[in-house]
Amino acid sequence: MSSIVTQHTSMNFTEENNFFDDGELQFNEKRGRPSLVNWDNVINSNKWYFLNNVERSEIAIKNDSRPQPPAKLMCEGYKFTIKKCTHPDSGEEGLAIRCVKYPDDQE
Repeated sequence: MSSIVTQHTSMNFTEENNFFDDGELQFNEKRGRPSLVNWDNVINSNKWYFLNNVERSEIAIKNDSRPQPPAKLMCEGYKFTIKKCTHPDSGEEGLAIRCVKYPDDQE
């Protein structure tokens, strides 16, 4: 039976090998489209937030795509519910969004 020998070569963690120290790389600012929902306000209000369909794209409405809360909030333990609804005063259609679980909630 032949034995397999693993040979370790020491890696040179240098710029020539694409390794950099803190501060040597320039990171791009976060880019992307701004959220239609102010998630912090939804959390703090403890009420339903109405997002009018006029503010949403036709494709989002057609495909029933709903805004997603930032991953950071989800990881912190917040949970949201999003339902189709009609504005009580104007009769316009849209989405109702509410925070239903907070990190401090007991399970």
